[in-house]
Formats: sequence, structure tokens, C-alpha cells
Amino acid sequence: MSSHGELNQRARRPSTPGQNTQILFNNNGVDGANANLTFDRANNILAIGGPANTTPFILNQGRGTISIQGQGTQNDALLMFQNSTGFVGGYVYCSNTELRIDSQSGANVTVYAAGIPTININASQANVNGTMNVSNVISHVSDINANPSLLLHNLNVADGRCSIAFIQDRTPSQTWHVGIDPDGGATKNFSFRDITQNRIPLAIANTGAIKVPASPTTNTVTQVMTGLSANLTANLTTNGNSAQTNTLSVTFNEAGMYRIDGMILLGSNNGANVANAGMNIAFGNTGTATIATIKYAVQGRANGTTIVSNLISTTAQSVILAAASTFANSTNATDYLVLTGYMNVSAVGTVNIAFASANSANLSFNVMPNTYIVYTKIG
Repeated sequence: MSSHGELNQRARRPSTPGQNTQILFNNNGVDGANANLTFDRANNILAIGGPANTTPFILNQGRGTISIQGQGTQNDALLMFQNSTGFVGGYVYCSNTELRIDSQSGANVTVYAAGIPTININASQANVNGTMNVSNVISHVSDINANPSLLLHNLNVADGRCSIAFIQDRTPSQTWHVGIDPDGGATKNFSFRDITQNRIPLAIANTGAIKVPASPTTNTVTQVMTGLSANLTANLTTNGNSAQTNTLSVTFNEAGMYRIDGMILLGSNNGANVANAGMNIAFGNTGTATIATIKYAVQGRANGTTIVSNLISTTAQSVILAAASTFANSTNATDYLVLTGYMNVSAVGTVNIAFASANSANLSFNVMPNTYIVYTKIG
């Protein structure tokens, strides 16, 4: 063989293993290639693993680093595809100001721990399955509009508790639960529960009643109902004894026993004494509430005469000033009556007070401004 032929023979080599775009590597001293390691020169894509590959790619058996660097002013990004049909997945994105994990296809971002979905994030909310521990301050700064800043939702319909725990690790340890039914149950009360002492010193019922079963009271419950009061802002002229004049209307939203406290300011409506007028009063007989029992009495002064009524036990018209009584000729309310008593409201609704003359001649008089009535819940 000629020397030229020998040179050609030496220049020969075996055919390149693998398919087009597959990368060559040393496989036990010989050239090797694999479909799971390719380089697409036309599109500048380096691929490790393929659609049928179920074995995870391991960068390093020990500790290793994957470095991704954007070109020029582009930000770094690690794209993740579901399949080769298009961009179905998300990416990890890095810039000078943020590290972003994004799900571009609209799917949720879920973090698993021990095979359990622990954190799930979608476009509108983040859900945590378990306890979230924060070592610093949680700050919520946004235009919440009509939405709550903090939403606690108990999906257990049997146990209604929905509360926040406050724990102080001093000696002894102090723990408070604040929220709806912090001791369980379904009363729908908003309560403060002292876990250390196993007691509820303050509860607000959904009816508006405030319950304080603690000191300064002993072995009892102090209940206060706010807003049950009414007062006159202008003169009220009565129509006589045949047609009652209703006023001082109060709406009761909770049944129970109520204490009655009030003051009626009286006077003439024409600048002269109203002789032999007297006065009748009726509690609740024109309102929508049902009064099961009522007892009240009246004391006061009419044209210089001291007035003390008998105990009244009816909602119907009752004489508290005899027909012979005279009202002073003053529009500055020199005459007055003080009401004290109690009543048991068995069905909620309105309670009115009606005034009328006690004289058959239908004489009229004025009930003056600042006349008031107050109801305090006592049971």
C-alpha cells in the first residue's frame, strides 16, 4: 500500500455513536451518546433528560450548584415545562430587587412537606395547612376596602370556636384566647378567655349584652344593655284623656327583666295654671313588645304639692296625678315626676309611654323637653 494510502487509512475513524444533537461522552474508554443528553445548535437548547425519562437528574452526589446567568441586561430565570407542546408551567426569576417564583399557566404554587401540601398559593390567596410561626412582625398594609384585614374561618360546624391565642412566656405562663366561643360550643359570643385560670371574665353576646361574670361582682353576672333610652327634645302637648299621646319610644332587642328609671317634666301650655288636670300614664300598651309583668311608682311635685303614687302593676292607663291636681303656669318645667320600677319583657319590640289628662274635661298640658326614660337590663 502506498504511503498515501496508509495515511488515508490512519485518518479513518469509526462512525459517531448516537443520533443527531446527542452529545458525545466517555463511556468506559469509548465514545458514547444518549437521547437524554442533547444539544440543539439551531435553537441553542441544552437538554438533560427526555419526555420518557423517569429518573431524576442528579447534579452532584454531594453538594453542587447550578448557576444561571442572564445575557446582557436580561434577568436570570429557570423555566420549568410540563411537556414539549408549549410553555405549561412556571419559572424561578431573579433580578436585582426580587426572587420570584411564578406559575405562568394559572396553576397554584404548592409547597409539600413529607408528602403533605403545606403551603398553597394562587392568584388571590395563600393557604397554610398547619401552624405558621413568624419570629417578627406581621404587617398588612393595603387598601382593603370592605374586606377584613384578618379572616379566621372555622369550618367545623360542631365546635364554633374561632379565636386568636395570646401567650406570654413569663412566670407563670399567661395565655388568653380572644374571639368567638374561645371555650368551644355554639353560643356565638365574642369572649375573652383566660386559659391559665380557665375562666371568661368578659363576653359580648350577639344580642348586644355585655356579660362580666367576675369581680367586682361575686357569684353573679353583671349585664349591661346600652342604647335603651329616649328623651324629648321639644314640648309635647297632650290631647286629653280620651286620646293618649305616645312618646319616649324604645326598641327592645332582647327579652328579660329591665329596671325603669325616668323623669317627666311638666308644665302649662298656655302660660297659666292648668287646674284640675291630673295625669294618666300607660307603659307599653301601644307598642309591639310584650310586657309580661310591670311594677313602678311615681314621686314628684305638682304646683308645689308633693306627689307620691301607689305601686302600679299594669300597662294600661293609670292615674299618677289625681284629676284635682294642678300644673304650674311655667314652660320651664317647675313640676316633675320621677319614675322607678321594673318590667319583664317576654317578647321583643317597641315600648311606648303614653300621657293623657286625668280629667274628664280633656284638659291638655305640656310634657317638657329633657323628659327621659332609661331601661337597664338586670336579668
